[in-house]
Amino acid sequence: MNPSLVCLCFVLISWRLAAAACSDIEVRLNMLEQQLKQGYRLNELPKLQRQQQLLSSRLQNCLDQQQAKSVQSKNTPPAKSGDLSQLAKGRAFSSSHLLLTAPYQGEQQQAWLKFYREPALCYGVRDTAQIAWCAEQRQQAKLQFDRQWQQKLAKSPPK
Repeated sequence: MNPSLVCLCFVLISWRLAAAACSDIEVRLNMLEQQLKQGYRLNELPKLQRQQQLLSSRLQNCLDQQQAKSVQSKNTPPAKSGDLSQLAKGRAFSSSHLLLTAPYQGEQQQAWLKFYREPALCYGVRDTAQIAWCAEQRQQAKLQFDRQWQQKLAKSPPK
């Protein structure tokens, strides 16, 4: 049997087991949150809160481990038949590639920054209705900006 195939099968099986463990924790956390919503005795609250905090941290740890394993398996080059000793040693290799992009780039970003100003009512808002209103205003402004930008591009000669 091909050693690379065995290794790949092991990685897939361990990933499935980790995913099952995370989903089990998530199910238990959801059940606990349902219990908190449906009602409980006042003297049960501290215990329920501790359980919720513990399950939340376990779920976060599980997801972090799962993500780390996923990144590690993506960054590990395929093993050659004679290279299994390196794989068995757990070769340390990590790489973090995080790509964040703004909705607009370059000249369009500069134009957007000149065009849009957040309404004063939207700073430090905690009211859900107010947050929704602010998001709607931003979305409307973005749509208007996109229309104006497309008109500007249509009028300008190609470079």
